[in-house]
Order: sequence, then C-alpha cells, then structure tokens
Amino acid sequence: MNLEDLQVYQKAMELAEEIWKLTQNWDGDAAELRHQTRQSFDAWAIYLSLGYGQYQSAEKLKHIHECKGQVLVSKTLLQKALNRGFLSTESFDFFHEEMEQYLVRLNNYIKSIHRRGSHSPSRSHRSESYSPKGEEDSVLDGTFAYRNHEEDGYNSNLDTY
Repeated sequence: MNLEDLQVYQKAMELAEEIWKLTQNWDGDAAELRHQTRQSFDAWAIYLSLGYGQYQSAEKLKHIHECKGQVLVSKTLLQKALNRGFLSTESFDFFHEEMEQYLVRLNNYIKSIHRRGSHSPSRSHRSESYSPKGEEDSVLDGTFAYRNHEEDGYNSNLDTY
C-alpha cells in the first residue's frame, strides 16, 4: 500500500484544498489568519507523509501525533476566524464536523500502528505462512472490511480511517 492509498491521507489533501479555496478572499486583517490556517491544514498531509516513511512504529507515531496536533490547531484557527467574522457559521460547522470525523480516522490509524507494532512482526520479516487472523476471524476472510482491516487498520465506525 502506498501513502496515496491511505484514505486518511486523501482526506487531508482534500480538506487542505477546500481551505485554500475558502480562504482566498481573506485579505487585510485576515491575511495572517489565512496564512496560518492554510499552513495548518497543509501540515496534516505533511506529517502523515513523514510518518509513513518511517520504519519504526515509534517514529511513525511521533509524526502522526504531530498531525493530530495540527488538526487541533486548525480547529482553533477556524474558531478564531468565526469569532472575528471571517468565516460563516455554515462553513465553520462543515469543517468542524469534517475535523471531528478526521480525528476518529486518525485515532484508528494510530491504533492500527500500535497493533502492528506490538502484536505482529513487521511485514518484511513475515514468512509466507504467517497470518494475523485468528480462528474466530475466518468467517470474515472474504469481506471487504476484513481485507482492509488486515492491510491497514480498517475502521468499521467510519468505513475507513
């Protein structure tokens, strides 16, 4: 699986583009807030990229937690934009909901890394016969949900992470 295949990464890229468009007209007093907001949203995908490129789980997690911190910074910046009249309530509500869902996905991604790091050998050291599935999971073998879970920490709450 490539970084670009991760739905959490795809969503980060998508929301950064939406923020870029939304903030185009933030000039004058809002110019600094526009710059900070764009930078914060752009950082999500950057930190995911940095983490994805790491071999050690601890290094991956460090960058992904930095991503999580940037999501919280983004929430704060949008709250400031709303309070200062640069952002409509409708836009704020939309992005607030998107960020809440994103945090759930990000937390599930973090959990999947923890599971891989502590319960199974790395993929490069697995033998051909290694299977992370238990007997109780055999019923799920052919399902889309299980295949994604097996690969990258599938989240049944949001159908992704």
